[in-house]
Amino acid sequence: MIQRGHPYGRRAMVTIQGVSLKLAFGPPGFGEDPKHDAREDYLALILGTPVCVAASPKPHTDDVADANIRTMQLVFPSGEAFQHAKQWIGKQISVTGGLYHGFTGHHHAAVLLEVNEIGPAR
Repeated sequence: MIQRGHPYGRRAMVTIQGVSLKLAFGPPGFGEDPKHDAREDYLALILGTPVCVAASPKPHTDDVADANIRTMQLVFPSGEAFQHAKQWIGKQISVTGGLYHGFTGHHHAAVLLEVNEIGPAR
């Protein structure tokens, strides 16, 4: 288990495979004004088979169940770790980490995976 001060606390560890570089719009309008909005690169896990994510057992959270998830945004502990992970673009990889739901404009997928370990597919 990992815990990095995320509002949902500890999360079950998962391992999933696949990766792609994505571009999304950032502030100020997060895509409402593409001419003026910042661009945000992020790494996404593209799944060959959709998965379902269970809801949090804790009451009063926004951490609900999601079905048919095909893309997950990867979240790294640092910019350096993000840059290092770009070597895996287009390759089959294995990623281990904790899942949580997006809750800010910088979260570009419904489900995010906070990366604990990344490497070649096993």
